[in-house]
Amino acid sequence: MELINQFNDYLLDKNQVLNTRNGNIKTLINYLTWLQKENIQPAEAIHTDIMEYINYCQEKGNKKTTINRKLLSLRHFYDYLIEEHKITLNPLTEIKLRGIIKRQPHDLLKESELEALFEKYPDNNLIGKRNKAITGMMIYQGIDSGEIAKLQAQDLHLEQGKIDIPASHKSNARTLELNGKQIIPLQIYVTEIRPILLAETNKISDKLFISSGKSEQLNNTLGSLCKRLKKLQPKVKNPTQIRLSVISHWLEKHDIRIAQYMAGHRYVSSTERYRKDQLESLQDQLEKLHPLE
Repeated sequence: MELINQFNDYLLDKNQVLNTRNGNIKTLINYLTWLQKENIQPAEAIHTDIMEYINYCQEKGNKKTTINRKLLSLRHFYDYLIEEHKITLNPLTEIKLRGIIKRQPHDLLKESELEALFEKYPDNNLIGKRNKAITGMMIYQGIDSGEIAKLQAQDLHLEQGKIDIPASHKSNARTLELNGKQIIPLQIYVTEIRPILLAETNKISDKLFISSGKSEQLNNTLGSLCKRLKKLQPKVKNPTQIRLSVISHWLEKHDIRIAQYMAGHRYVSSTERYRKDQLESLQDQLEKLHPLE
């Protein structure tokens, strides 16, 4: 409350009229509430945090003009912090909304459909056994394509039934439990299949998952895997859809902070996009606009 009063005094000194001042204060209160939810101190917010706040406002249905007004209010606030020598740079410098809107995820797969993908995946050869192990990571740990490609053999701890997911420029590091159903397929892959793939391709690699071709990359591997998953379940679109489906189911079972950790999200607002009530509301709107034949 003291910070708000001090900011109000700052605006008075700048000769802002009452309505403008009240609008700036209202925006600040909303912003401070969001920061508290994200465990971010106002003086510690950076450019990335402001961009995430913009996403939050978009998801709340704020129009572009409304968000730009909010950004102007927050520029005033950070100018005030600079004047008070609490920060040296304004994190809103050169930020301008350009109409980029993140849609909430939809067309998600049911938990039973995800389970069926893993259980039915054919593992009657080397490639099938490797791909079944990868499929398990997608379905039980919600790992995206980039994270799958970066996993190291040392990240997998079969005896503890856990796997370490390294941090990336988009996500936090986390340690996740393995599902009992994927332990044996992973053990077979690590002890039998992976050594054969390394020998057949003449590769020396610390990567957990090895491609069967000359390339060190897994692009073709994941592309072929996705095609196979689509044959098993026509509703499958891509690995991202699978990850979004997994996160939405986590939220049905766990507290949002736990789901945030499991997903590797840096912001709790990112995890909130997958809440079932929000997704069902969006799905209703989509069906009204685009009814099925």
